[in-house]
Amino acid sequence: MKLLRTLGEAAHLGILVRAMHINTQKQSWHRMDSMQFGTLLSAAMQNMSSLKVLTLESSTEGMLIPAGTLDMDTGVSFQLEKLHWHVPFFDPSIKKVLEQQRHSLRYLNFSVVDLDTAPLSPISFPVLEILIGQLMVVESFLSGSKVTHLTLIIEQDDVLFFEDDQLVRLSEVELQKRLQALELGFNFVKTLILQERQTGLRPKMKIFRRLLNNIETLHLSGSNTLVVFHNLWMKASKCLPINFDHPQELRDLSAYPTLQRVVLSTAYAGEPSALYPREGHTEITTELFDKCPRLVLIDIKHRLNRNLCQAVYRRWKRGDREYIEVAEEDVMKDI
Repeated sequence: MKLLRTLGEAAHLGILVRAMHINTQKQSWHRMDSMQFGTLLSAAMQNMSSLKVLTLESSTEGMLIPAGTLDMDTGVSFQLEKLHWHVPFFDPSIKKVLEQQRHSLRYLNFSVVDLDTAPLSPISFPVLEILIGQLMVVESFLSGSKVTHLTLIIEQDDVLFFEDDQLVRLSEVELQKRLQALELGFNFVKTLILQERQTGLRPKMKIFRRLLNNIETLHLSGSNTLVVFHNLWMKASKCLPINFDHPQELRDLSAYPTLQRVVLSTAYAGEPSALYPREGHTEITTELFDKCPRLVLIDIKHRLNRNLCQAVYRRWKRGDREYIEVAEEDVMKDI
């Protein structure tokens, strides 16, 4: 709050700012009314003419961020290279902002909860390399861009809807049709991270056939993971596969001859297990290396290092007899 006020009042300081992160979920923002916040934010944005990286986050409990404060017609002059927009409600003004910034954006992480009620218009980003978002975001931005690094997050609103007062799941056939419409954009993707917001939503890899013609790195996270039932009500904990057709989904990966690396993980940091019980890792890696001729590296989430509060992966390299253990941060920094 004090920083925004200072930047809004001192143009000679604002011009020095290259990166800004504002998270209105924090308690300090709750003491300000929305009009005052909008005024401060607008003044600061107008003075940060050299800004390249902008992260704006809010929640239903926090101060809402007005997208209009980024509008060039209000005096904003920066050209962003990286934008992280994570807000609970759709603000129509963000469409205009994205159009204004589309020629400079190389990284876009875009998340809005109610996109199903206020869909985005298709926008092409000529230099965009990294796109992170839910299915509706990807449908709007992928085809008109040459994205090489895509994170597709499957939300409830993407695949679940009400029909005659009944909750219905979008069929795999319908989902595949929606993805097929993005064939041109998928052709540039070399890294795909496939995630979900809720267990059971992530689609199986078979629906991506003939789309990922140049895929090199694939990170599967989410629904097809192990659910751990602790011994709070059972004598011993055990792992049970949920919605995972083994070994069929692994066999589906043989449809991607350009694949060089596979990462298998769970959706949440606190989950201690990967896709399979530990004793099955050798079987998994052997089969993957056999099916994918260019595959050289496999990382499988193995356990949780509770002392460091991070996951540990088993890393298998083609030709090596044994795996090595690798920290999660080392696995993710290379993706």
